[in-house]
Amino acid sequence: MRKRMKKASTALFCFLLLAAPFSFVLPQSLVTADGRVFHTQKAILPRIGTISAGLSGSFFIRTVDYIAGGGVPDDIIQANADINVDYVMTQNLAVALTVNTLRIENRLDRLPTTTLLFSGVRLALKVGSLAVANNRIHLGGWFEVFAPFSREPNPPLMPFIMNEFGAGVNFVGSYFFDNTFPETSSGLHLNLGLRNYVSAQTIITRGVNPPIRVGNDIITLRYAFGYDTPLLIRGQTFIAFAEVFGELYITPSLQEYIYGRESFTYIGAGAKYQLLDWLWVEATGQFLVLGNRDETNYLTNLGTRPVSLVGLNYAPWRIAAGARVEFGRRIRIPYVIDEALGLYDPLVYSKRERRRHKRIMDVLDERSQELLDIFKNVRKQDSTLSGKIYYELVIGTSGAVEKIRTLVSTLDENPYSEFLEEQFAEAIRNWRFPPGSREVIFDVFKVELSKDGRLSIISAPYSEETTTKQAQAQ
Repeated sequence: MRKRMKKASTALFCFLLLAAPFSFVLPQSLVTADGRVFHTQKAILPRIGTISAGLSGSFFIRTVDYIAGGGVPDDIIQANADINVDYVMTQNLAVALTVNTLRIENRLDRLPTTTLLFSGVRLALKVGSLAVANNRIHLGGWFEVFAPFSREPNPPLMPFIMNEFGAGVNFVGSYFFDNTFPETSSGLHLNLGLRNYVSAQTIITRGVNPPIRVGNDIITLRYAFGYDTPLLIRGQTFIAFAEVFGELYITPSLQEYIYGRESFTYIGAGAKYQLLDWLWVEATGQFLVLGNRDETNYLTNLGTRPVSLVGLNYAPWRIAAGARVEFGRRIRIPYVIDEALGLYDPLVYSKRERRRHKRIMDVLDERSQELLDIFKNVRKQDSTLSGKIYYELVIGTSGAVEKIRTLVSTLDENPYSEFLEEQFAEAIRNWRFPPGSREVIFDVFKVELSKDGRLSIISAPYSEETTTKQAQAQ
């Protein structure tokens, strides 16, 4: 008993070791190798240039149940950890790289368990943020390839896998309840995808002659449906989520002597917590609702034999956790500006108003990408364009822009600069913000354009900048 507990504690320690310190410097990827925390993907992408990195993993144990060795029952242990890195290249295109850094599983060739380090890598190219229905629905998808480094084909107690190159194509659609700023809105998300193996023939039996092979005609349908919603509890930001996900074999059934040939479905629920502006942590529980019946026909002459004392098929539950850091958000509006504007003063504004002001700043920061795209296009005609444009901006109670007026511009006077100022004003005029009980007025809304093609937004009280800049202009 002490030996088994030591083994279990060692596996748990390895999982926590990887999931703790490295997670603070390495995000939940678009797709991870095996045990993503939140399987259901959103169709909306972060802003251009966002880099996120992190680690996610899962763990399951059942003591005194593994009997494949034929002796005293041992422990069933499954642990997994993935390092994930994402990069958003354009408004609609992102790339994700995932490395399966740790995998502990029960095996038949190395009884009772084995530990695999860096057992595979997955690369995904994702298209997203294709908005329809007045920005409430976003569509997208991703193509993924998986390259294994080491893994036993068809290990027991988990859905069927082969130690071969694989590929998949996936569709994703999201419905957001708030079309003003869907990035922080509650939403429903649907994923559907097809997976296949590239290999033509793979030996699936163990220690028999002649070997039995499985071809590349194995196609599965992966599906996921999830809901997530932001929660503000005592000033702290949480995101609660729930999902159902699984895999369905849509080709002729695998041979009856193969492990894990049953379709399966898990349900999961958990929460994410924003520890810092750039750091999120999350945890969830996952529970098997379909696929718990073991239908394998054990043929010892083909190397297939019973593995669970109670007839376990897949892990009936899993605990999953992860953390991610994100770089590239809020770089155009520094957080210090929020405080300088006094928008979060509890003596002036209610909690609801302060929450609205934070979302307004997030909208300004996110939508500034639109101004940057306009700036880049105009600079193709005049590469010398640089300077500062000062606007007066009034956001009405409905969330619409009621007023956008140019105060001062330091750009050289020419047709291109005038066109740029008009295009900026027109874009800002069409932005939508959260509604509230009173207007939000930015006496000075400054758009700064650097000589090297960068754009930033800084807002300040009227008395600090407007009079000075108007005097300079005069």
